[in-house]
Amino acid sequence: MEFESLIGLLAAIVLFVYGIEHLSKELQKIASERLRKVLQKLTKNRWAGALTGAATTAAIQSSTATTVITVGLVNAGIISFAQSLGIIAGANIGTTVTAQLIALNFAALAPFFIVVGFVLGFVGGKYKFLGKTIFYFGFLFLAISFLSEAVSPLKTNPEVLDMMAELKNPLLGIIAGAILTMLLQSSSATTGIVVVLGAEGLLGVGAALPIIMGANIGTTSTALLSAWRMELFAKRTAAAHALFNICGVLVFIPLLMPFSGFVEGLGGNGGQMIANAHTIFNVTTAVVFLLLLGPVVKITERLVPGKEKEILFKTKYLEKMPKKTDSAIRAVEKELQRQMEFMQKSFYLSYGMVRAAKADKMMKVNKLETLIDYLEERISAVLVDLSERKLNPGQSEDIIILARLANKVEQLGDLSKEFAKLAVKLDNRGEHLIPEAVEELDEIKEGFDEISGKIVEKGWKMDRKTLKSMTRRRAKSEKKIQGAYRNHMKRLADKELSSYTSTIFVDAAYSIEQANSALLRMGRLLLKLRSEE
Repeated sequence: MEFESLIGLLAAIVLFVYGIEHLSKELQKIASERLRKVLQKLTKNRWAGALTGAATTAAIQSSTATTVITVGLVNAGIISFAQSLGIIAGANIGTTVTAQLIALNFAALAPFFIVVGFVLGFVGGKYKFLGKTIFYFGFLFLAISFLSEAVSPLKTNPEVLDMMAELKNPLLGIIAGAILTMLLQSSSATTGIVVVLGAEGLLGVGAALPIIMGANIGTTSTALLSAWRMELFAKRTAAAHALFNICGVLVFIPLLMPFSGFVEGLGGNGGQMIANAHTIFNVTTAVVFLLLLGPVVKITERLVPGKEKEILFKTKYLEKMPKKTDSAIRAVEKELQRQMEFMQKSFYLSYGMVRAAKADKMMKVNKLETLIDYLEERISAVLVDLSERKLNPGQSEDIIILARLANKVEQLGDLSKEFAKLAVKLDNRGEHLIPEAVEELDEIKEGFDEISGKIVEKGWKMDRKTLKSMTRRRAKSEKKIQGAYRNHMKRLADKELSSYTSTIFVDAAYSIEQANSALLRMGRLLLKLRSEE
C-alpha cells in the first residue's frame, strides 16, 4: 500500500471516528437532563427496559454511553441490577441504527446538514442547541464519503486483498474487531468502518460478521473499567454486559456459514447486507438474553460474588399512601424506621474506616448519606400532604414530631459522613491511630452501640424505662470520653503520637459524643410520640 493511500485512509478513519464521537456527545447533551429520569421510570420490566435501552442508544448514538450511564445508575441506587439488564440488552439493539444509517448512505445530503447546523448554531434562537447536533450529523456522513473514496483504490491492492483474506478466519476477525473497538472506544465506529468496506466490495458478509461480533465483545471493556471501583451491583451489571455479548458470539460462531447465506439471500449491496447481519445478530441475542434473564442473574452472581444487600433510592412504605390518616402516619413511621437503620449502618461503616485508617468504604458512606437525605425529603413531602387533611390534635402533633425525627436522622447521616472523612484524612497521609487510642474509641463507641440499638429496636414502642437506661448510658459514655481526653493529653505531652492523629482522635471522640446526644433527643421525641397515642 502506497504511503499517500495509507495516510488518506487513516485521515478518513480519524474524521469518521471524530464525527461519531462528537455527534454522540451533542446528542447526550440534549438528552442528559432527562436521560436518568427516563431510564429510572421506564424499566419496570425487562421488555420495557429493553425498549428504553434501544431508544436511548439510538437517540444518543452510543451503546457505550448508555451502558456506562446504566452502570452508574445501578451504583447510585437509582435503578436495580435486575432493571439494568433490560437496558443493556436494548442498548445492543439501539446501536444497530448507526450501521443502518451508514448503509443507507446520506453522503449526498451531508453538505446540507452541515450548512443547516452551522446556521442554526449562530442564529437558531430557541433551536440553537440543535445546531451542533445537525452539523456533526452531516459531518459524519461527509467523513463516510471520504472513507469510501479512500477505500475504493484498495480493491485492486494485492496486499490489502491478502489481509482481507486472512480475516476470513473467524477467530482472527473476532480478535481484530475486539481490539479495534477497544482502541476506538466505539463499536459503532468499528461497525461503520466494516459497513463501508463491505459497500466497496472489500469485505463479504462471512468475513465481516466475526469483526462485528468482536466489536460487541470489545465494547464491554469501557463498562468493565468504569465499574472497577464501584460497588458490587454495578460490577455485576458490567459483568452481565460482558457475559451477554461474549455468550452471544460463542453461540453464533458455529452458525456463521448458514447465517451468512441467510443474510445474503435478503439482498442489497455489501454494506446493506452487513448492516442487516449486525441488526439480526444483535436483536436475536438480545431477545434470547431477555428470555434467559433468571439464569443470567444467577451466573453473574457467581462470577461476581458478594453478600451485600442492594440499596435502592426508593421508599418502601410511601409509594401508595392509605386514605385513612392513622394508617398513613403508621406508614411514615415504618419508613422513618428504615431511615434510622440506614443511619446506624452508615455510622458503623464510618467508624470501621476510622479504626482501620482506610478510605475504602467512602463511596458506600456517601451513598447511604444521600439515601438518608432522600428519605428525609420524601418523608417530609408526605407529611406536608398529610398536614393538609382534616386532622385531630393528636394527629397534628404526630406529624410535627415525625418531621423533627426525620430531620434528626438526616443530621446524624451528615455527622456519619463527616466522621468517615476523618478516615480519608488518615489514609491520605498514611497515618493511623495508635492502639491505645483505638481501644479507647472502642469503649466510647459501646455507648453509641447501646443507645442507637435501643432507638432502632424500640422505635415507636419507646418507654420511660428505656429512655432512662439510655440517659444513664450516655452519662457513662461522657465519663469515658472525659477520661479518654485526659489520657490522650498525657500521650500528646509524652510525644507518643503526632499532632495530626491527635486532632483526628479528638474529632472522632467528639463525633460519637454528638451522635449520643442526638440519639437521646430522638428518644425523647419517640417517647412523646408514644405518649400522644
